[in-house]
Amino acid sequence: NDIYNIEKVEESETRIFSYGLFSSVEIFSTYYSDFSAQVDVIIKVREFDLKNLEAEFGFGQVPSSKGAGAPPLTAIQLYGKWQIGNIFNTSNRLGIQGNISLILEEKLSLPQKHISVSWYSPWSFGLKLPINFSYYYRKFADEDIITRQGIKASLVYKYGEDYKFIGSLVLEDIKATVDNPDFNREQERTLQLVYQQHEINNFIFPSTGYYFSTDVSLNGLILGGERHYLKFISEYKRYHSFLNTFVFANRIMVGYIKVMKDELPSYSKFYLGGATSLR
Repeated sequence: NDIYNIEKVEESETRIFSYGLFSSVEIFSTYYSDFSAQVDVIIKVREFDLKNLEAEFGFGQVPSSKGAGAPPLTAIQLYGKWQIGNIFNTSNRLGIQGNISLILEEKLSLPQKHISVSWYSPWSFGLKLPINFSYYYRKFADEDIITRQGIKASLVYKYGEDYKFIGSLVLEDIKATVDNPDFNREQERTLQLVYQQHEINNFIFPSTGYYFSTDVSLNGLILGGERHYLKFISEYKRYHSFLNTFVFANRIMVGYIKVMKDELPSYSKFYLGGATSLR
């Protein structure tokens, strides 16, 4: 017999959806009559599919071998994903995905491959902290032969729908001919902290609002590995609507790298330009 409060209803809807058991949650109310002060609250949910199989073929963009700071590359790709949900009658999910790509730059490249296996749980240590474990393997062939494979563990903390904090530990093995004619092999250990916040009205077609993110990565030092450096990237985007027809957007990105020991490999440096950028 609580007093009806639309804000509490919306908060409950968000909380139920965050459990990770349902693909959609709807809460609506019905009145007995115009003369009654009593309201029934009805909750409609749709469970995640226990098994899901996806396949796509077409044009898209794939990461460059030069690292996360480089522009993506245009490619023809075949993509597939298989996911199993509600494992052991819980909200845990297991997913396998992969793709094969042909880079469409000045000339066709050898096939670029990517495969990953991930385990996701919306709860960890009895708290509402989503956790994700994944193994990945990537083979690049755009300019330099590079293979990257590793294990990544991530914890996600969300405050409402607009604020997110992600902490990740990455153990990675890298093989490359870049910077070394021989097939060089290195190991990297990374602790990554990411903070994101936004007030964007629509992520697919944004017209108003802003997006801000900060990414700090510590490589090596007490973590071990063969490369030791600190990397910082911060980004800010703003969208302005004009006459309800046009949208103006501006973006600023700042990056900084502090090398603690030895030299920095080319695939960990910053890059600008490329076929997908406009300057």
